[in-house]
Amino acid sequence: MTTDPALPAELTATRLTIDDGGVAWVTLHRPEAANARNQRMRDELRDIYAYLRQQDRVRAVVLTGAGDRFFCAGMDLKESAAAERILERRERLRRSRDIELLAALPMPTIAAVNGYALGGGCEMALACDLRVVAEEAQIGLPELTHGLVPGGGGTQRLPRLIGQARTLELLFLGRRLTGREAAGIGLASMCVTRAELLPAVTELAQRIAALPPVAVRYAKELVRRSLETPLQAGLDLELDALLALLGNGALPHEACSRMCRGQRAALTRGLRARYRSSGASCPQPADSTCLCNGGRRPCGAAFHHAPCRHHRPISRPGWTCARTAPPGGA
Repeated sequence: MTTDPALPAELTATRLTIDDGGVAWVTLHRPEAANARNQRMRDELRDIYAYLRQQDRVRAVVLTGAGDRFFCAGMDLKESAAAERILERRERLRRSRDIELLAALPMPTIAAVNGYALGGGCEMALACDLRVVAEEAQIGLPELTHGLVPGGGGTQRLPRLIGQARTLELLFLGRRLTGREAAGIGLASMCVTRAELLPAVTELAQRIAALPPVAVRYAKELVRRSLETPLQAGLDLELDALLALLGNGALPHEACSRMCRGQRAALTRGLRARYRSSGASCPQPADSTCLCNGGRRPCGAAFHHAPCRHHRPISRPGWTCARTAPPGGA
């Protein structure tokens, strides 16, 4: 594996390698600072995820930390202690939102938690699809002990994995879970020794990368939608994805364009009529990612919804599946 030369900026707080099997390895690389998240790391992660999103060759993404002790110790306390107006800090942090970009990647993501994963480190792991943890790892959200609350999705994603009561217990008590405890309550997919961590994650990532990529991306998006979509609408979307794959095999653009133009049209018309008559909100959020061309390009007749009266379309007039979106996105 070699560092990918196509990234626009030099990476100092992170590392990116992509192996021949299509697995991208993103490493948090501030070992002298416990791999803590500073603004440089957030910006680099933002750029890395935006880059990986455009790479058809990438079939899976692994996120891990440099060294043996730390996955990521959370916020860089030295940087956060610097004088800064609250509005400036808010805008700075909102500009990055790297954790949300990680969660939105269309290919499967795996957190290889090799050590302490606290605060923002824990939240990055929560944003991944799968978490493989070392027995020696320590995982927690200690923000309340510092008079703060999690700011990277901890209060939203953790209850979806382990339930509300367990989440509140961890928050209120500032508890740190060992790797085995995390696996025992469903926070982690697998717990292994530190020596076994990278071989286990490599095998897992390679197995995923060997699967048909379009079907994998469809499966990920469908499961993600299941948390926010009414059951019947989700079942319709699932069947539609299956029909598209059966009819078009593993050709990303052809499969999506046919579904967008034909098979999807009747269903989206029915959904719009159903939700207009019921007065309910549209089942699909306006900022969802369409699956056109492997999830990389906006489409006016997207897999997830057509425009309805409850929110604006995700794309601008004139965009089609085959055209690259203008800079800045929808």
